[in-house]
Amino acid sequence: GIRFVSCPTCGRTSINLIALAQRAEQLLAGCNKNLTVAIMGCVVNGPGEAKEADLGIAGGKGEGLLFKKGKIIKKLPEATVTGNVAIQFMAFGLIKDLNEARSIIANSFPLKQYQPQADLNTDAAYAEFKKYIGR
Repeated sequence: GIRFVSCPTCGRTSINLIALAQRAEQLLAGCNKNLTVAIMGCVVNGPGEAKEADLGIAGGKGEGLLFKKGKIIKKLPEATVTGNVAIQFMAFGLIKDLNEARSIIANSFPLKQYQPQADLNTDAAYAEFKKYIGR
């Protein structure tokens, strides 16, 4: 099954590592694929120390780095890290579809309501997303 790796935390940990690790475990409960998932407390050492992990998260101040095999994929706001990890798990075939991912996320921790503000950064991020999905 899934092998979870995490750090013991230190003074650089500035994300709720335990909650993040619990969310990741909930997302993969019952999964029988042989993968290593790393949940690391800081962006300084996280991706390097867990470079053998198939997928990992390294926490920062209000953000997280998503990485595969030590290579950083994306820097994400802490509030969206779990959802993005769910998408990566879908790519690995660990979660069957978006409906299952939404259900798992909604039931794994209290959700905060987010009201996006239209600005140039949002428009640029959306344009980048459309390039990734080929639209």
